[in-house]
Amino acid sequence: MTVSLRSSNPTDHWKVAALAYLIYGIAYLGGAWFEMTPERLSSFEGRMIPWWSYFVIGGAFTIAMPMLLLRQIRWLGGLLGVATGIKSLYLIWSQGRHIAAGEAAPLYNWFFSVIAIVASLTLLRAVLTSATPPESPEAHA
Repeated sequence: MTVSLRSSNPTDHWKVAALAYLIYGIAYLGGAWFEMTPERLSSFEGRMIPWWSYFVIGGAFTIAMPMLLLRQIRWLGGLLGVATGIKSLYLIWSQGRHIAAGEAAPLYNWFFSVIAIVASLTLLRAVLTSATPPESPEAHA
């Protein structure tokens, strides 16, 4: 079975969106691991939450969300599409602030912002091209 990016089949759009979100999650966790410093290897919130729990939760989201997206849950796809879009806009704005301050903009943030934009667009494409559920006749009575 193959999935084409140019397919007009809404089911294929959801498969591409799920794959894009999986890649987004892996890149997010990879970047967090790459940015891990000895100062960050401590517990947060007054030693109540161990640092590694964020990776466990992030890994669970990275695995669970694509599986839920394959079920074509429109509200979830829309929510994730908007959230990843906001994340990409924030990263680009943050990079601009680094450049304006004469600092080097982190290369990873450019990489991740592209991944976030692609994930956002594929998620929103799946949501906007999927068929809306038919209205019941009782709704117009």
